[in-house]
Amino acid sequence: MLNGRIKLLRILHGLTQKEMAELLHKSQSTYCRLEKGVLAITSEDIQNIARIFDCGPEELFSGQNAAQIYQGIQKDVTENGAAREALLLETYHEEIMRCIAEHQRQLQEQIGQQAKDAQMQMIRMFQEIIAGLKAP
Repeated sequence: MLNGRIKLLRILHGLTQKEMAELLHKSQSTYCRLEKGVLAITSEDIQNIARIFDCGPEELFSGQNAAQIYQGIQKDVTENGAAREALLLETYHEEIMRCIAEHQRQLQEQIGQQAKDAQMQMIRMFQEIIAGLKAP
């Protein structure tokens, strides 16, 4: 979720949507639609956003795990006071839920593969038993 990560980074850097739009030379409504995923983010936008956050473009696509996000909340609240806590928690909540959903998907894939492997092993075992019963 590139859009969610951009929103998260914007908030962590203490920027409003209006300020971000100005830095990108866009209207606030255009930036808002980019952040919400209504408009596609161009490669030029990605380069400019990475420059604003002083990171590589690839870092905009890398996810954080729940522990890193929680540490980010603690650090931000400690450094900036509790005034932005509700907004940060709402934003982090979305990111944490995304991380949890991705983790669940990965687990389901692993479990699914393990179940398929066990099923194939059982089929092979039954085939061997049947072959043994048919043998003279």
